[in-house]
Amino acid sequence: MYLYKRHSILIFVSLAASAFAFAPPSVPAKDAVAARKNTFVTSHSLIGSISDVSSAKKLSGSALSLSNISNDNEPLEKYDVVVVGSGIGGLSAAAMLTLYGYSVAVFESHYIAGGCAHGYSVKSKEHENEYFHFDTGPSFFSGLNPTIPPKLSNPLRTILDAIGEEVECEKYTTFGLEFPEGSYIHTPGFGKKDGVLDKVSGSKAMEQWENMMLKMEPLAAAVDAMPTAALRADAAVALTAGQFLPNFAKTNPLENLKLTKPFSSVLDGAGVKDKFTRNWLDLLCFCLSGLPSKGTITAEMAMMMGEFYETDAVMDCPKGGAKSIVDALVRGIEKRGGKIFLNSHVDKINLANGRANGITLKKNKRIVTAKKAVISNLSVWDLFKSGIVDNSAFPDKFVADKKRDSSWQIFHASSYRI
Repeated sequence: MYLYKRHSILIFVSLAASAFAFAPPSVPAKDAVAARKNTFVTSHSLIGSISDVSSAKKLSGSALSLSNISNDNEPLEKYDVVVVGSGIGGLSAAAMLTLYGYSVAVFESHYIAGGCAHGYSVKSKEHENEYFHFDTGPSFFSGLNPTIPPKLSNPLRTILDAIGEEVECEKYTTFGLEFPEGSYIHTPGFGKKDGVLDKVSGSKAMEQWENMMLKMEPLAAAVDAMPTAALRADAAVALTAGQFLPNFAKTNPLENLKLTKPFSSVLDGAGVKDKFTRNWLDLLCFCLSGLPSKGTITAEMAMMMGEFYETDAVMDCPKGGAKSIVDALVRGIEKRGGKIFLNSHVDKINLANGRANGITLKKNKRIVTAKKAVISNLSVWDLFKSGIVDNSAFPDKFVADKKRDSSWQIFHASSYRI
C-alpha cells in the first residue's frame, strides 16, 4: 500500500487484487444477449486515492454496450463520500463504504464504468448471432474464483466476499508468451528445469530465480499474516489490525521491514542479475502496480509471487471478461443505495481550509458536497497532471516525483507481448 498524507488532504491507497495485465483471449458469446449479461470491466493497476473530507450510452456497430447502469436522476447536493472515477479502486472503496452505511456517489466521465480497461465485442463472420468479446485491459487474475478458498492477503477477493458478490471464473494454468527471444508457454514452473527461464537464460539464471523465491517465502508469510483490508492510516488500525498481530508476531521482524522497500532491493539481495529475468520481473511489477521493480513495494510482489508460482497455481479468467468484476462491484454498490453517474466529468476537486470538501462537475458547474471524503480513482501521476486538484496543497518535490513516475516506459514495450 502506498501512503501519503498532509493536513488530511489526500491519502493515496492501493486497492489491488492480484491483477495481471496479460494479453486477453477472446471469449465467444452464444448471442448478443449473453454477451451483454456479464458486464463491466476493471482498471489494471487499481490505484485509488482518498481525501479527508445519466444513462448508459450504447455502442453502435459491432461493439456491444458494456454498461447497464441507468442514471436518469440528477445527483443530490450532498453525500457522505464522493468518488471521482469508476475504476476498480474507486468502485471497491464505494462498495465498502455503502456496506458500512455511508451515502456514496461515483462520478465517471466515460459512458461506461470500469476505468482504464474496457472491452468490446465483434460479431462472428461465420456464425449468426455469435460474438467474440475482447478485453482491452487485464484478463487473467489470481484468487478471484469463488470455488477456491480465499486468501486474506487478496484485498479484492476480500471486498467481493464482504459485499456478498461473486465473479464466476474459468481456470487457466498456462498462457502464451511472445518475446524477441522466441515463443514460449508460461507455467508455474517458469523458473524451473525446462521452464521458460531455463530455455532462454540457462542454469545460472535458474539458480538466481530459486534464490529469489527462497527469500520471498518469509515475506509472503508476513503478507498472509496481516490482511490488507485490516490496514488503515489512523488510530483505528489498532482495532482492525490488532486481532491479526499474533499471526504477524510469528514472522521475522527484520524480514518484515523489507515489505515496504522497493522490490528491486530484494532482487539485488538475491543476486538476480540475469537481464531476461530482471526484465520479466519488471514486467510483472508493471502489470501489478504500473511501475518497474524500483517503484513497486515488496509487499505487493510478495503477495503475487506466492500465488503465481505455487506448484498448483491457477489464473482466473472471469466469464464475460474482466468487466464482470466491475459488474459485481456495481451490484454491491447499488443494492445498498450507492449511485453511479456516467457521462459526468469532474472539473475540480474543491478544497477549503486544507481539506477536500466536494467536487465541481463540468456540466453546469454543479457543486456536489462531500461531508466526509472525496476519493479519486485517478493514478497519482494522472491526478497531479489533470488540473482537477490544486497541486500547491502538496510539497513541490512530492508532486514532481509523482509526475516523473509516469514517464517510465516498460522495457521493449513494443516488442514483448503476453
